[in-house]
Amino acid sequence: MYKDLDSKKQFVVFAVEEYRTRKGIDGKTAIGLFEKSGLLNYIEDFYDILHSNSTEI
Repeated sequence: MYKDLDSKKQFVVFAVEEYRTRKGIDGKTAIGLFEKSGLLNYIEDFYDILHSNSTEI
């Protein structure tokens, strides 16, 4: 499904899906929040650091 996406885009999808699932919101709302807050760009810009961290708090 994601084989055509580069690593950064795959990670963005993963992050949005994790957030959406944990917050119990739909994907459209999650993407809207990520766009409004600048998180989509942040995740791509800091991919090298972020992708090596756990999703657990």
